[in-house]
Amino acid sequence: HIYEDIVMNSKIILNYLDRNILKNSVYLFFGVVLSHLITLGILPILTRLFNQEQFGFFAIYISVFSVYTTIISARYEYGIVSTKIAKHAKGLVSICILIALIMSLVFYVIYLATPLNKYFSLQDHTYLLYVLLIVFFAQAVYQASDFWLNRNKRYIIMSINRVQMAFFIGLFQIIFSYFSLIGLVIGDIVGRVVTAISVFLNSKIRPPKLNKIKSIALLRRYREFPLFQAPTALLNAISSNSPIFFIGFFYGVEFAGAYILVVRVLGAPVALLSQSIGKVLFQKISDSYRNSSETIFRDFVVFSIILAIISFFFCMPIFLYGDIIFGYIFGSEWFVAGEYAKILSIAFFATICVSPLTLILIAIDKIKVLSIWQIFHFFLTIIILFIGSHFNFKIFLYLYSINQVFIYLLCIILIGYQIRKISKDELSN
Repeated sequence: HIYEDIVMNSKIILNYLDRNILKNSVYLFFGVVLSHLITLGILPILTRLFNQEQFGFFAIYISVFSVYTTIISARYEYGIVSTKIAKHAKGLVSICILIALIMSLVFYVIYLATPLNKYFSLQDHTYLLYVLLIVFFAQAVYQASDFWLNRNKRYIIMSINRVQMAFFIGLFQIIFSYFSLIGLVIGDIVGRVVTAISVFLNSKIRPPKLNKIKSIALLRRYREFPLFQAPTALLNAISSNSPIFFIGFFYGVEFAGAYILVVRVLGAPVALLSQSIGKVLFQKISDSYRNSSETIFRDFVVFSIILAIISFFFCMPIFLYGDIIFGYIFGSEWFVAGEYAKILSIAFFATICVSPLTLILIAIDKIKVLSIWQIFHFFLTIIILFIGSHFNFKIFLYLYSINQVFIYLLCIILIGYQIRKISKDELSN
C-alpha cells in the first residue's frame, strides 16, 4: 500500500507539473541554465587573468551593487506582476524608472557625504562613481522590463535576456582584463548596460507618461512595497552580502576574492532557481491567490521537494571534494577556495532549498510576515558574523553556515504556516 501511494503521488505531481508549470519552467530553466553555464565556463579563464586581490576588489563592487539595486526602484517592480489592473502595471514601469533615476542621484550624494571612496579604495578611480550611477539606473530598467515580461508570460524572451547578459558580461570582462585591478568591474558594468538597453527594446513596453496626480495615486496604492518590503529587502541584501564586508575588513581583500569565487559557483543554482522556478512559482501562486487558494499548499509542497532534490545533488560533491574540484578547474592558486566551498556548501544547501520559496509570501500578500523574517535574518546574521570575526577564517565560515541553515529552516516553517492559515480562513468564510 505504501508503494502504491508513492507511485500515485508521483503521478499526481508529474501530471500537475505537466498541466500548469512545466512548460513555463522549461523555458526559463534552460535560459538561466545556459546563462550560468556561460558564467561558470568563463570563470576558469578569469581566475587565470586575475588574482585573488583583484577578485576581492570585484567582490566589494558586486556587493555594493547587489545591495543598492535591491531598492533602486523601491520594490515597485513587484507590483507590475501582482496587480490585477493592466494600466497600473504599465504605470508602475514608469514609476520604477523615475524612482531609479532619483535613487541613482541619492547614491551620488551618499558617496560625497561619506568616506566610501576611501573604504572601497576608489581614490585612483573616481570616474567609477559616475559609471556606477549609470549601471544602477540600467539595472532598474532591466528589472522593470523583466517583470513586465514575466507578467505577460513571455518566458522565451526572458530566457534570451539572461543568456545575453551572461555573454556580454563575460566577454567584456575578458576584453578589459588589461585594466588589471578594475577589469572585472568595468567588464561587468559595460555588460549590464548593454543588456539593459537590449532588454528594454525587446520588451516592447512603452511606459506611459504619468501626470502628478496619477503618479501620486499609484505610489499610494502600492505603498506597501516601499514601506514594508523595500526596507526589509535592503536588510536582507545587506545580510547576504555582509560576509564580503566583514571578510574584507577583518581578514583582507584576498580572502574576499576567494570567498566571491565560492559564491559565484555555489550561488549559481540559487540564482538559477530564483530566476526560473521561483518566478514561475510567483506567477502561479499570484494567480491562485487571486482566484482560489486551494492549490497553494500543493504548489508549496511540490516545489519544496523538487528544490531539496536539486540542492542535495549539487551540494554533496562540493561538500566531499570541493578543494580538489576548485584546484583542478580554477588553478592551483584557488585550491584554498575549494576548502572554503566545502564549509559553505552547508549554507548553500539550505539557501537553494528555501530562497525561491520566499516569493510565496509576497504572492499571498504576507509582505509584513516576510519583512519580520528578513529583519530577524539581518540582525542574527550581523551578530553571528561579528562574533565569528574574532576567530580564524574557517570558524567564521562554519558559524555563518550554521546560521544560514537555522534561518532558512525557520523560513520554510513560517511559509507553510501562513499557507495553512489562508486555507483555513477561506474555508471558514
